[in-house]
Amino acid sequence: MNPSTPLTDEPAPRDQEGNPLFQNPEAYLELRQKSGFLGAMKVWSERRALFSCLDKLSGVKTMLDIPCGPGRAFPYYHERGFHVVGIDFSPQMSGAATAFRGKLGIPGIVCRGDAFRLPFEDNAMDTVVSVRFSYYFDRQKRIELYKELSRVSKQGFVVQVKIDYSLHSISRKLRGKNKNKDKFMQSKREIHEEFAAAGLKVRRIAPLSLLGSDRAFVLVSLN
Repeated sequence: MNPSTPLTDEPAPRDQEGNPLFQNPEAYLELRQKSGFLGAMKVWSERRALFSCLDKLSGVKTMLDIPCGPGRAFPYYHERGFHVVGIDFSPQMSGAATAFRGKLGIPGIVCRGDAFRLPFEDNAMDTVVSVRFSYYFDRQKRIELYKELSRVSKQGFVVQVKIDYSLHSISRKLRGKNKNKDKFMQSKREIHEEFAAAGLKVRRIAPLSLLGSDRAFVLVSLN
């Protein structure tokens, strides 16, 4: 399947549409997109970290956003003039992302699909970006995910991880606040070792903030 061909509307093996959050794109955006100064700072830090990775890639025209959610990150890609293919488990999310993509006028498509079984040929995309996803899976599943993302990417991809060495992470741990009990945190060494196990090389780790965030974007290249 080429990047311009939509998927059929069949449930994916890991479909999360039963989760109330994934059934309500408006509620999801309300949770993820804070207003005011704090919201602006979060957008700035996320954009800065993401572009510090993407800008190290050359000749990017087509990119895959998986999972795309309601298209929250589409403005970032629109800024770079990318042809965007968005995929999400949830029909509500993919529907909202389709409408948002059209509103922004971004070339590309949005459809449903499974990140572990992408409906594309090898090297179909220039790059892939995966935000707020990988750290919900254990190491074995993450390696499986990374291999699939690398299969469809020509020159590597960017994925978001949870880091255990930021001041934010350390502070929460010392205070006994386990906000990330359902998410997997990693050290720098673990990040490098894990991608190496997937046959990939870490080119850059870009924390959103070493003070106020426990997330980072990781740019990897194909070995």
